[in-house]
Order: sequence, then C-alpha cells, then structure tokens
Amino acid sequence: MARLISVCAPSGARRRAGFDFGPEAVHIDADELSHEQVEAIVSDPQLVMVEGAGAVDPDAATAANDEATSILEKARKEADDLIAAAKLEAEKITSDAATDTTKAQSAEKPAKK
Repeated sequence: MARLISVCAPSGARRRAGFDFGPEAVHIDADELSHEQVEAIVSDPQLVMVEGAGAVDPDAATAANDEATSILEKARKEADDLIAAAKLEAEKITSDAATDTTKAQSAEKPAKK
C-alpha cells in the first residue's frame, strides 16, 4: 500500500526535490522518494506537507503561513526595539563614564596659585 503525502506551496510556485509545487496540493507516493527528497520537502518552510491521502487545504495553509509570518515580524520588531534600547543605554553609560573621568582628572589637578 502506498504512503501518500500531499504537498503544497501556499505562498506561490516552488520547486523542490524534483517536483513543482503551488497552491494546489501535489500527491506523491512517499515510498518512491529518496531520503534526500523527503528531507528537502520537509525542511522547506515554504512548503506544507500532510501525510495521508487527504488534500491540503490551501486556504488553511495560507492562513497558517500568514499567522507565522506575523508572529515572526512582531518578534523581529521587538528584538530591534530591545537592541535600540540597549545601544542607547550603552551610549549613556559611556557618556557618564567619560564625564566621571573628566571630573576625576580635574579634581586631581593641583590648584594654581
């Protein structure tokens, strides 16, 4: 009995493991794939794979992809904001340290008579 997988590329045309994928599901006999082909399909984040004879719902796959993209964009923005805040804090610390050094050097100089 064949082990079927359904694969689609909800975000557009994609070629992987010798197959062309798009929004419509491509049904493949997994037993006829090499280990390298399976790895190429499974590891591609632009592809959605479902084991079994059922067709992949491209709308559901697109919605899941959109949600994942939104989460990733939010995380990137938060990371950028944290980096910017850390840079500002580092600049402030550096500036404060320079001011403290200048004050300390001024205090060490003997007063002129």
